[in-house]
Amino acid sequence: MKAGTFRRFSARFIVSAAIIYALLCTLSLLLIPATGGGWLGLQPDAFVAIYAVALSLPWVMILPDMAILGSYSAIATILVGMVANLALLLGLGRWLGRTRRIVAT
Repeated sequence: MKAGTFRRFSARFIVSAAIIYALLCTLSLLLIPATGGGWLGLQPDAFVAIYAVALSLPWVMILPDMAILGSYSAIATILVGMVANLALLLGLGRWLGRTRRIVAT
């Protein structure tokens, strides 16, 4: 397998992983009010937010709580961490997707 082909394959793999990551983040954030409100017959669970926290690591540990937002500060911090991780994945995929031409002089 040529180096350029491997880079393109890696870029596609990482972008696919970023799409799956975004879907998991959306699902974990929707699970929080779904269990609290009893949507679809779900029982209230105090530990349902741990999935969202795990997907936003390590940024949720580094970022301070955004006290400006009041009671939504924890959700905002988790959301910022998820967006940062998604941006890193997409940036890595874009970087790997670039093909470099070697020009002989």
